[in-house]
Amino acid sequence: MKNTTLSVNEKNLIKKYPLVAFFVLAYVFFFLVLMVIGGIFTLVSISPFVLDWLTAIASWTPNVAAVLVVGIISGRSAQRKLISGWLTWRVHPGWYLFGLMPLVIAVTLAGGYIALGGTPAAASTSITGTSLFWMIIFNLIQGATGEELGWRGFALPRLQQRYSPLVSALILGLAIAGWHSILHLIVPTSIPEWLFWLELVCYSVIVMWGYNRSGSLVIVSLFHFASNFGFAFVTNGLGWVSLENIFWVYTVVYALWALGIIWVAGKRFLQKPTPATDI
Repeated sequence: MKNTTLSVNEKNLIKKYPLVAFFVLAYVFFFLVLMVIGGIFTLVSISPFVLDWLTAIASWTPNVAAVLVVGIISGRSAQRKLISGWLTWRVHPGWYLFGLMPLVIAVTLAGGYIALGGTPAAASTSITGTSLFWMIIFNLIQGATGEELGWRGFALPRLQQRYSPLVSALILGLAIAGWHSILHLIVPTSIPEWLFWLELVCYSVIVMWGYNRSGSLVIVSLFHFASNFGFAFVTNGLGWVSLENIFWVYTVVYALWALGIIWVAGKRFLQKPTPATDI
């Protein structure tokens, strides 16, 4: 049987280009897992509920790629240090408000839309305590805990060793948008792809600022959760507004927010930083 372990040359290549290796593995793992899920869906009759949860599990591929690359280049102690980023929760309470802002924005905008006479996207709502519970759990698993260890815990610090914070955020935002587009090729979305990319790039600038200032993976994971949950809550849960409409509004708000951060930060966002990482 063919030996599937990595050769010395392959390990050296990963050690030489850890960021490239991470992005390639994140993309490849995600594509392969989605292909397996698609194969299961075509061969076996499974409910949309199960399909959604399988897709949520697939969202963990950036974390898997990051842990794998760190293990190869620095060993198990570095893997534990990477994962320990989720333990940095003792930060100023204001950062938790920052983390919840996407949810506040979604509810405020959707509520204002209805209050001003807007037509609800759904004729009635059926949200219950049970459905709300599973909505929270699903959105925690789907992206908040599934992706951020890779994107912000591993990739962002390494990008910022080489580029300015702004350039790092833009590169990472484009990479994350491309990663999500793999899913859109398999499961089409009604949101224009260019709009999705623009929103994620602006989102990346905001989250980079939050991560650099708070130093907490918990905060950016909370922000990710609040963003995803905000979409689900006002569209699927309450039926107040359509996904397309709230996404347009989110993009405008995130773009203004990101531009405001860049304006206030000024040259600090354009200068190459000095922080280093040993993972």
